[in-house]
Amino acid sequence: MNIAILGGTGKEGAGLAARWALVGHSIIIGSRDAERAKAKAAELREQTKKIPIVGESNAEAARLGDVVVVRCRRRDSRPPCPRYAKHAEARS
Repeated sequence: MNIAILGGTGKEGAGLAARWALVGHSIIIGSRDAERAKAKAAELREQTKKIPIVGESNAEAARLGDVVVVRCRRRDSRPPCPRYAKHAEARS
C-alpha cells in the first residue's frame, strides 16, 4: 500500500514512515519543500534499509498515496486538509 504522509519530515511523520516501511508499505514523505522531503526519505531509507520511501511535495504525495496521513501541529490554526484534498480526489 502507498502511504503518503503530508508534513512528514518531522519526528512524528518520520517515525510513522519508518514503522510502516518496516512492515512492507511504500511511503511517500510530503513537505512544502520537496527537496527537504527527498532528503528525509533518503535518511529513512538508510535507517530502515527499505527502498520504497520517497519524498515529494505535499500535493504530489497526496496524489500518489492510497492512504493520506496529514501531520498537523496542534497550534496550527488552519489544517492543510482542504488544500490537498483535490489532489487526493484526482485519483478517484
